[in-house]
Amino acid sequence: MAVDSIHDMAKPEETLAGIFACLKPGGVFSMLDINGESRHVDNIGSPAAAVMYTISMLHCTTVSLAGKGPGLGAFGCWFCGRVHVSVIRCDSL
Repeated sequence: MAVDSIHDMAKPEETLAGIFACLKPGGVFSMLDINGESRHVDNIGSPAAAVMYTISMLHCTTVSLAGKGPGLGAFGCWFCGRVHVSVIRCDSL
């Protein structure tokens, strides 16, 4: 189980591929993360948007960069579809 953490990894796509490689056939991996949109305008009206963007920029992005990752942060990582596609690809293995 991963809760609000995969997007912090330096290489989130490789992290997910490794997790899926470790699962037994029919095994389950549970992942819970932020629900938001990558375009700022699409989060207007969300009371938590400002806090989520701040945390993403000041924590998530810097953790990834410190590990020589792309520094996508929560919003750049999930909502551009990169990791979502990785989950689907790994799930079909």
